[in-house]
Amino acid sequence: MKIELKDDEIRAVIAKQFDDVKTLVVGEKNKRYGARNIFEPGPFTSDAAPDLTIRARMGDKVQRLQNLWQGVEGAADETIEDTVKDLMGYCALWLAWNKMSGGDKQEAGAKAAKKK
Repeated sequence: MKIELKDDEIRAVIAKQFDDVKTLVVGEKNKRYGARNIFEPGPFTSDAAPDLTIRARMGDKVQRLQNLWQGVEGAADETIEDTVKDLMGYCALWLAWNKMSGGDKQEAGAKAAKKK
């Protein structure tokens, strides 16, 4: 499929997707769950660091995408688009957590890999 749009039109479509995810994460989900929900221990994750719970939720969304793309029965209660937006939201939350925690986890991971 060839996309017949100009560069500025493509950028506008991409920007709209980020705007939609921002509205979802800091608007709808924030109202539903609260701003601190993802960064604080939950009833089943009281000993888990926030980055681990965020990464676990990201993994869940990736698994959901695989099931949706493969047509696994029972996976259709959420659309592929909704799942991708949720995954984008969790990626943004991880980036926010990384900034707020004062760490650069990507740099730390790269340094650890070089030591091996």
